[in-house]
Amino acid sequence: MAKRARKDGSSLISTNSKQKAVKRTRKGKNVGKLAMLLKMPMDILFEILAHLRPLDLLHVARTSKELRRILLAPSSTSVWKDSLSADLDLPECPPDLSYPGWAHLVYDPFCHMCSDSRVKNPDWKLRVRLCALCSKRGLSACQPWSVYFRDLPIQELLPHHDVKDNRSIYVKADIDKMVKTWKSIKDTAARWQFSEERRDIVERIDEHASRCEAWARKKALDKIAYQDTVRLARRTSIIQKLKDAGYTADIESMTEDDWASFDRLRPVAQKRALTDQAWKNMKENVVEFIMSCRDKQPADAN
Repeated sequence: MAKRARKDGSSLISTNSKQKAVKRTRKGKNVGKLAMLLKMPMDILFEILAHLRPLDLLHVARTSKELRRILLAPSSTSVWKDSLSADLDLPECPPDLSYPGWAHLVYDPFCHMCSDSRVKNPDWKLRVRLCALCSKRGLSACQPWSVYFRDLPIQELLPHHDVKDNRSIYVKADIDKMVKTWKSIKDTAARWQFSEERRDIVERIDEHASRCEAWARKKALDKIAYQDTVRLARRTSIIQKLKDAGYTADIESMTEDDWASFDRLRPVAQKRALTDQAWKNMKENVVEFIMSCRDKQPADAN
């Protein structure tokens, strides 16, 4: 399978042959609608695309070669900036990544190598998002005094994670590239200057990664808080619907165990707003539960 993307974002819409075959044979009223975008003046097209979320922009860039060419061109930088700016607390795009590559790292949930497995979080230091299987192929745990590195101060030149046994985890491709670069520099003074530049780069990557990790944690907590708010609002709406249907007395006589069971009901525990159709679909089951609670009440309580 072709890689979904490189760090610079230049492979953002690669697909395998099976995926292409499926796309060519799809039929329906919406097929080919995106082709209409290409007939628009470029300034209008950019204005429309700038309102999309970054992940949606990535999806659009993967729909055709022409849209890929447009969205990965330097002239579309403002589109990506506007899209990314909607996430107010997101750290800035690092200088060593393109805007599409940054959006790919932050928002695309799929493994960068196999493109199949979903990966919850990227590695902000190593700038990759890998599943467990691809991590074994794409990452390497090395000791800095390995004979492979010889006089190469690898820990100072590449971002890494320190682990046990004095080893550090790197992206394999980065190691190979750095070894070749180091060997190509013969002059001692030039090596020293290169090392200083790389130390500064690694420090900036580490600092940026720390801010990204803090942003991701806050994002996760905000999502949990929002989902809890929606779930509680749904629960309140369901209770009100039951009261409106004449079950107020039954609700008021429910025990703590009844409420615990009520909150575990699948229609109640869902984290999305209650709609009229959703209530219509669940009403019979919820009422059945309320009636089962009534049947458990002592005779003198009825």
